[in-house]
Amino acid sequence: NTQTASEQWLCAGSVITTDDGTFIMNITSTSKASTIYIKDNGYIHPFLGTRTFGGTTGAATKIGYPIIDVAGRYLPRTWSLLAQTAANDVSIIRLVHDVASMGWRVGDRIGLTPTVMQSKGTGQTFFIKEIDGTYITLAADISLTTIGKTNQMYLGDSQSIMKAEVVLLSRNVIITGDDFEQRPCGDSVCPCTHSQKCTVGLHTIMNGYGKNHGGSYRIRYTRLEKCGQRGITARYCIHWHVMRDCPDCLADGNAIEFSHQRGIVIHGTHMTRSTNNVLWDVRGAGIYIEDGNELGNYVEYNAVICPWPFEGNVMNGCTIPGTDNGEADAAADHSAYWSVTHSNHFIGNRAAGAFNGLFFEPQEGPRGRGFALNKVCTIFLPLGRVEGNVCHSHSRFGTYFVSNDWPRQIDTTLALNGYTNATMCAPFDAEGYERGRSSAISNNVDYHNTFVGGYGLGDVQFRDHTSISCLNLIYHKESKNFNDGCSSIYLDYHFEDGQMLLPSGHGTLIFENNVFRGPLLFESNHHCNEGSTGFLCNPQYIFVNPDWQATSTKW
Repeated sequence: NTQTASEQWLCAGSVITTDDGTFIMNITSTSKASTIYIKDNGYIHPFLGTRTFGGTTGAATKIGYPIIDVAGRYLPRTWSLLAQTAANDVSIIRLVHDVASMGWRVGDRIGLTPTVMQSKGTGQTFFIKEIDGTYITLAADISLTTIGKTNQMYLGDSQSIMKAEVVLLSRNVIITGDDFEQRPCGDSVCPCTHSQKCTVGLHTIMNGYGKNHGGSYRIRYTRLEKCGQRGITARYCIHWHVMRDCPDCLADGNAIEFSHQRGIVIHGTHMTRSTNNVLWDVRGAGIYIEDGNELGNYVEYNAVICPWPFEGNVMNGCTIPGTDNGEADAAADHSAYWSVTHSNHFIGNRAAGAFNGLFFEPQEGPRGRGFALNKVCTIFLPLGRVEGNVCHSHSRFGTYFVSNDWPRQIDTTLALNGYTNATMCAPFDAEGYERGRSSAISNNVDYHNTFVGGYGLGDVQFRDHTSISCLNLIYHKESKNFNDGCSSIYLDYHFEDGQMLLPSGHGTLIFENNVFRGPLLFESNHHCNEGSTGFLCNPQYIFVNPDWQATSTKW
């Protein structure tokens, strides 16, 4: 806070902190603003590449160095929800929260999230003209074209859980730079590894070189834009790179927009916190956990919004080809949140408009990926805390566990860098008892998606889950009895308006205290004799204390 000018700029081809160095920018004053501007001036760092803001541990002699700490003005909230549905040709919207109390100001820019089915919506951005309690007067009317009236629905019924997100995109500290540049494959910047052409913006990173406590990177209440380098590995908007245990690493309250390769990437790093961030128009996965050995990272209260329809002729949603993981980034299975491991925490997040919402995909690296290859059994890792997330308006799945999610009693540690061995991953102990680890995801909400659920998934309970107006309220191919011997697979679940495609299983599947409401269609063992799943074709379901409010049901 030593800055005396009301506005100040730092301009360079790269800003890199090395060894035992520190970079601190603390602009928390409400009357000051600062910009870090990364230029395309041809400079290339031997390890961090071009157009870099970041650090590298290198020859650091102090634990936890180098240090990067960037902080803008504190915001009590970075996103809110509509309190009433926004209509066409209207310039006033009402939010759930008092606008000024959230720290939002006249002149700030906000994004309004569509809530239409299956990623067919288009988001809009506005500047704030006036603030009055929970009401915002926009600088322009909400514009819904004839087509837009069906693909730009912004729900906000105060009696409903289905409310559109409103995200704040302005910050007083900005990391920006020259526009994206298309680089030909094979030049000094674009290595031809994943793409025939690279799209190069700025990137931010802390490279820990695999050292424990290998540096510290904290970034708070900052706007990052024109970031990511499509086609070049390890070049993202915010990136913690093989830092091992880093409890000081924090991304809090940031706004990320106009990315060409993911948003926040957690790679070979443990115990970080990504909280209260908003991601808008980020190409590829929004928040991404990379190799499979990552432990104990908290991803909390973020909002990842894709403002483009998936089937659009130009944008194709927020997908992008030419990265090192087409499953997470390209049209095959693009996701707002993507993780190859179960062992992290996703709490209170929002995801809207992507191909998939919250996507666990251990089968993409069943023995780990990258530096963790053949060092971890991702499909058997225990499940972290998954609670209070909302996924809506996705082309495919909202909450999604793909094939082979079978948590077991594995006690890997930070000291082991999250690695496992064959004994730790074995299905049975020395006495022949099964080693499944009974767990649950809780209080999550899905609506306006195509699917909810997963393929092969066992010892994971859906507790207090709400699934409304999805084509398939649950889609589940196969499961098993819980290892604790008694748990229900669906407990206090609310099913409303859609199909229920139910699994086969190695045992009896219990539905307990569930609400069944509206038009429903039941399909038992829907994947019988389909490929390698559902082959038992003899499911057994028990319904305990059901609340039947269905208006039309079929079995």
